[in-house]
Amino acid sequence: MIASSFKRSAPEIWHAHSHHITGDEWWCTDNEGRGIVTTAGMGSAPTPPDLVLMALGACAGNGIRFNIEKRGKKVRSLDVDVSGEWTAKPCRHMYDIKMKVTADTDMDQATLDKLVEDVKEKMCPVAGTLLHSPKITTSVVVK
Repeated sequence: MIASSFKRSAPEIWHAHSHHITGDEWWCTDNEGRGIVTTAGMGSAPTPPDLVLMALGACAGNGIRFNIEKRGKKVRSLDVDVSGEWTAKPCRHMYDIKMKVTADTDMDQATLDKLVEDVKEKMCPVAGTLLHSPKITTSVVVK
């Protein structure tokens, strides 16, 4: 059984804000005010697509670690490598995302394989978002 380390009611609205700093640099904050600098070009920080891949790795990785430990097994090390293949048609997007999990744990291979798939399919909200293509609506305000 997959368990979450935190309880959230559904539906719930999360919020993020991006503020232009200078050039291609942006200050981005979440609904609790925690922030990170990102760059829309070749600046000094990760790009938004980099952040999507990093978010998937951290989100899935934490779910995997949590569920291994919940089953009473040890996690000596855990790495999640995520890559995305790009295309420009019909618009720029990643169409093939691969996630490789390397775990030093006392859990057997078959159980770990099943656990990783369960986390990807049922627990990680980043994977869930990528797997279920959300609708994006826009509004524009001119000051």
